[in-house]
Formats: sequence, structure tokens, C-alpha cells
Amino acid sequence: MTAPLDTIHDTIHEWLQRATGLADAKIIPANDGMSPEPTGDYISINIIPDLMQASMMDEIQYTATGEYTVKGHRTALVSLNSYGPNSYVHLSTAKAVQDAPSIRTLFADALLVLVECRNVRDLSSRKGQRLENRSQMDCLVRYAMSFTDDVNYVETIDYTINAVENDGETIEDSVTDSVAE
Repeated sequence: MTAPLDTIHDTIHEWLQRATGLADAKIIPANDGMSPEPTGDYISINIIPDLMQASMMDEIQYTATGEYTVKGHRTALVSLNSYGPNSYVHLSTAKAVQDAPSIRTLFADALLVLVECRNVRDLSSRKGQRLENRSQMDCLVRYAMSFTDDVNYVETIDYTINAVENDGETIEDSVTDSVAE
């Protein structure tokens, strides 16, 4: 079972871009490590998938061909960190528009649900001789995922029946049964 991390990232990225007006290069994965830190205002997206159930029960299906499929809903925690002079404004704006029909449609089209965004926190602090403006907000995104396993099954059964009749004669019969769907 793998979480649709690319889909979650791309959808969050699009939402933040619509809400803040930031350029594409100003919204980055938190764990990128390959790109230089952008200057000015930018937002990093850190997705923490949770493979635990988000609903009461998973749907489990068995098939006659031996497949075992588990379908269920999961929740990912998405930590957004915004940097720059407008860091608080950017996340506050994104939070304010999270329930807009166009944003709900954006997530629905990606088969995701933006469940909630928690309060924006101002984490600004001194970094050397300067003030680093930083704000943070956690969001919960729900998604569906499934896992199919081939658990094997009995296709045919071969067996031999030995019976002894009253006169002492042994009768042998070989039988093959196929398991029907």
C-alpha cells in the first residue's frame, strides 16, 4: 500500500498557488534538498502519510481466483511552512479559502479531501543577526488506497478412493475435482 504522495503534493501546490499567487518555484517540497532555498516569500510542503485507518472499517474483498483486496481511507498530515515577510498572510489566506467550491473541486478531482487546516502559527525568530519570518499550518488530507494480494487458492484436488468389497476385491478410483467459482 502506498500513499499517493505525488497527487497530494501537486494538489496542495495548486491550492497554495491559487490562494497566494506565489510563483511555481516558490512552493517547494520540504525534503527536496536538491534545490537552493528560494529568496523572499516561499512555502514548503511536507507530507507525512499515515497508513492507519481513517474510517471505522476497511472494505475487504476476496475473489474466487485467490485475490485478497483491502480498500480503505487514510489520512495524511501535511505540514506547510511559509517563509518571508508575508509568511503569515500567505497561510492565513490559504486557510480562508480552503472551503471555496473551486478548492473543494480541485481536491475532489484528485480523489482527495481537504479535511481541515489547523490554526496558523507564527514561528518567526532570530536567525543570526536578522529576523526570520516563518509561519506554519498543519492540514489533514484524506485519500483512498487499496492493496491486492494473491493469496493462492486450490484449483484442483486429486484424490484416490480405495474401497474393499465384501468378496475382498479392492476397487480403486482416481478423481480430480476442479474448484468452481
